Amino acid sequence: MLEVLMLKDIIVGTIAALVLAIVGTAFRYRNYLKIAINCFTFSRNKKIRVSMASILSIRRENFFILVRNHHRPQTFGPIGGVYKYYPSAIEHLDKCGFQPQIRDQDMQNDLRGFLLGKNLPSFLEWFFSGKNREIESLSREIKEELQEIQLSIKPDSISDLQYDLNKTIIEGLSEVQGMDYLQFRYFGVYSLCAGNSKCDRLTERLFDEVGKNPNIIAVTADEIIKRISRSGEIIGGQAGYLIGDTIIWQPTPHYPEHL
Repeated sequence: MLEVLMLKDIIVGTIAALVLAIVGTAFRYRNYLKIAINCFTFSRNKKIRVSMASILSIRRENFFILVRNHHRPQTFGPIGGVYKYYPSAIEHLDKCGFQPQIRDQDMQNDLRGFLLGKNLPSFLEWFFSGKNREIESLSREIKEELQEIQLSIKPDSISDLQYDLNKTIIEGLSEVQGMDYLQFRYFGVYSLCAGNSKCDRLTERLFDEVGKNPNIIAVTADEIIKRISRSGEIIGGQAGYLIGDTIIWQPTPHYPEHL
């Protein structure tokens, strides 16, 4: 009888431990639970491309500012780009099997690369912890992209800008046509804080440059949906996140997305 009771206790204890483990895992990955389950099951050994980025919505009335893309100069999109990791993150990223996707020097330390599906939950848990990486990448991106589009602005005028988080987008896991990997992308969509003098001045300066600087355009939501401006510039699909929660896909024109 005592042996039966002991066996019951062992079974109950084992079941309780399993339930607690399941609940604990579900809580850890609660923001991306469906993706985590996929990674632990169907996509464990599949190659995953990850890209963790932020973009900036600069709007006045019904118009949005887009700038020429440095890597795809035929397209225009919102200011923004991929977060960068710090050297202190390398040990953890190595444990995740993260392989950076580096096409040129300015992509060093970008959180864009490849890993196996079984390691994606650990990578995401690290990313959302905010440790060992940029917490806010837009100030750097604004400085870099204004230089790329040859817009001269005093450094002090774009320092200490304030941003409001509008929404976060989690895209994937999705197939990429013609590629041997699945893709996961994260976007934080921000806007400049209205009422902040530096933010307001930057917004006005950018809109003032429309029609003067060929690297800056202002477009409507309808133009973003069509992926072409009234004056013929190609609009990148990620501009769709300025007006909705999905990327804008059109059969033509089409160029590979960079982020």
